[in-house]
Amino acid sequence: MTTLLAARKLTGMALTFVLAAAVLGCDSGPPMGDVEGVVTVDGAPAAMGAITFTPTDGQRAPAGCEIKDGKYAVRVAVGPCKVELRVPKKIGEKKLYGNDPHSTSAPVFEESLPAKYNDTTDQKHDVTAGRTTKNWDAKSRYAK
Repeated sequence: MTTLLAARKLTGMALTFVLAAAVLGCDSGPPMGDVEGVVTVDGAPAAMGAITFTPTDGQRAPAGCEIKDGKYAVRVAVGPCKVELRVPKKIGEKKLYGNDPHSTSAPVFEESLPAKYNDTTDQKHDVTAGRTTKNWDAKSRYAK
């Protein structure tokens, strides 16, 4: 009797799993593409930063990732996107507790790229299915 009960439970669990997989498999979401590349600023790899791909149709979710040592890799919904690049530059240190001589300090950053790369971006990329490489060469606000 115990074996029969265990078999029924196992069959019920298997049926639940199959039905859940079928339901979840019906809507796999938008087609996706993997975009990777290198971000350079004034000809050198960006030490750190972030890149965001925002679909221009407003129907798909934005995707982004960290830029580290100039490299990035992100999974994005297929289609045309505007691209934002943010590359902070350390401009100093600030004491965390005012004038306390024993206070620890934290770095202070500012955006090194002009707004045309982020807030008012004119950068675009048409994401395709599969894996693609897209490199970005930006000019900082400090470039001459």
